[in-house]
Amino acid sequence: MKIRAIIFELIVFSCALLFLYSALSKMLAISIFESQIANQVFPKVFTPYLTYGIPMVELLIAAALMLKRTALIGLLAFSALMLVFTFYIALILLGVFPRVPCGCATAFEHLSWRQHLLFNLAFTLAGMIGLWLYRNNQTKESMQDAMSDKEIPVHGSGKR
Repeated sequence: MKIRAIIFELIVFSCALLFLYSALSKMLAISIFESQIANQVFPKVFTPYLTYGIPMVELLIAAALMLKRTALIGLLAFSALMLVFTFYIALILLGVFPRVPCGCATAFEHLSWRQHLLFNLAFTLAGMIGLWLYRNNQTKESMQDAMSDKEIPVHGSGKR
């Protein structure tokens, strides 16, 4: 296995593990998570949907990442959701909202908002690197496949 493939597999595994851990920690402390979501800047009508929707989406993405057939879709979804989470934290730190809500990461409640931003940036970057590695590897493989499909004439064999 090439080093890029190993790095890709490590990234996919780490992303799946992060979302699995995050979703399970939210689900195991669902009442705490619900009160944290209710304290966010979103209208209260979204609280039940976000409370149950976020961990369910994280579980679905983690499952997609764990299956080879859906790993690319999982990595795309992971990167997109991490980008949304990271953007939200950046808006909080920039003072866009009238107040700073309490943290909604039961799994990582010991992190400050700045630390949480850095953590999210690192995983967002990892997801994007994984996508780049996948794309780069697919391009090379498809080029090699195209090259190997062509029959090369051998002198004196009569084949063309």
